Amino acid sequence: MSTDLPDELLDIDVENPEEGEDEPETEIQSDRSPDDEDEEIERFVVFRLGEHRFAISVDAVKSIVKVKEWTRVPRTSPAIDGIMDLRGEITAVIEPRVHFHVEEEPADLNRQRIIVFDRAADKQGVGIRVDDVEGVDLIPLRSIVPSEHAEDETGDHPLVTAVIYREDDGQVVDTMGLLDIKGLIQASGQAAE
Repeated sequence: MSTDLPDELLDIDVENPEEGEDEPETEIQSDRSPDDEDEEIERFVVFRLGEHRFAISVDAVKSIVKVKEWTRVPRTSPAIDGIMDLRGEITAVIEPRVHFHVEEEPADLNRQRIIVFDRAADKQGVGIRVDDVEGVDLIPLRSIVPSEHAEDETGDHPLVTAVIYREDDGQVVDTMGLLDIKGLIQASGQAAE
């Protein structure tokens, strides 16, 4: 079964659909269906930074946009890539590679995306530049283990709140870190006052 990526996450203006961007519908394959079992599940946006995989709750995401031009800001933290105008709103762009010490070169700009957070308390929009957005995945809550109880090195990073274990036939086949968005923004010097 596939899960449709919500329009509000695809750089589509959902308030004015009649203006209509000719954006093709995007379908993301999900490993699980909500009908598979009677267990609690949550939707997460899964993305890559180099070889590292991370997830954030769909509820925390305002939109996902293609990388456009941004302006470097002098004398800011190395984690601040710059600022960009996103639909008339100035949005700070965070480079999370700085925090995770990703040594691989960033992906081609055509694959990179900026995940913009839905944080009403912030005075300025904030997003992170990632190498690739894999899509939206339905993840059972039983697969999410708090970092302090995780048996994987992914949970050792202070900006990872939990580790998500992906299983196939009872065997762990993949892990990914659940990103602490608030901590990332604070560590990057963009916390709301």
